[in-house]
Amino acid sequence: MTARRSCFHAGYGKQFRALKDYLSKQPKLIDRVAVIGKEDPMVTGNFEVTVIETGEVVHSKKHGGQGKAESLREREAIVTRLVEILEE
Repeated sequence: MTARRSCFHAGYGKQFRALKDYLSKQPKLIDRVAVIGKEDPMVTGNFEVTVIETGEVVHSKKHGGQGKAESLREREAIVTRLVEILEE
């Protein structure tokens, strides 16, 4: 049985769906990560990837100076960190 980790992504709908689709196709994350969207109640400029169990922010547009996870570089960095967390 594979351990399952959850993470949520808050922010922009189009970018969230694209990132969710990308993560769902990553071999090292399949059946190990649940991607859950959480929309802020008002406009905040946030687009974050957070591991629910630990509260670790893996990616942050507003506080980390990162984007909306649209580039391959940003997406690969997210995958790399999630895999590291799963292997801890």
